Amino acid sequence: MTKNLKRLLFYFVYILLVWGSFRFFARLPEVVDELWFKPVIWLTPLIWWRFSFPKKLDFFDGGLLPAILWGLAGGLVYFVILRSFTGAGFVFSINTTGVALATAVVEELVFSGFILGLLVAETKKENVSLGLTALGFALIHLPINLFVFHLPVVALAGAFLLAFFVALINGFLRLRSNNVLSAILAHFIYLVIVLS
Repeated sequence: MTKNLKRLLFYFVYILLVWGSFRFFARLPEVVDELWFKPVIWLTPLIWWRFSFPKKLDFFDGGLLPAILWGLAGGLVYFVILRSFTGAGFVFSINTTGVALATAVVEELVFSGFILGLLVAETKKENVSLGLTALGFALIHLPINLFVFHLPVVALAGAFLLAFFVALINGFLRLRSNNVLSAILAHFIYLVIVLS
């Protein structure tokens, strides 16, 4: 295991433990968690690491238009699937939109941008990197599903699989567009629909 992969594993364990503990002990409104604490807890170590990282990862290398088109295509897939199975639609709320945007930006910068980008750079295997990133994304969502939503085992398994496949789709969009913006846009659309 390379030095960068060890650091990545340490960072992932840090997020899982610190964010999981925060979700367990702090009972703040979702808006406060997602808009204030998640960016600080998740992004502060990455900002420090990025300055010390010898090889810079390209988060927004691909063009803007392809990223937007890939992101909208992913959002359309989410809309069709969620609409078909749940009848979910879109109801505008400034709180929902703010939470969706902040969550999408932070989670996709971390997972599709940093973790997936570093795994691909280190392993040179896109499919393995995509699978590991999706697994990590699903694991990171266990604390909210356990400690906040108190999901029973069957629902927890379903939420885990849903998070895994959302991360696979978003990671695929990022790899194809070579731009994290596509994953952020698709994730934002997904969250607006789910949270509405």
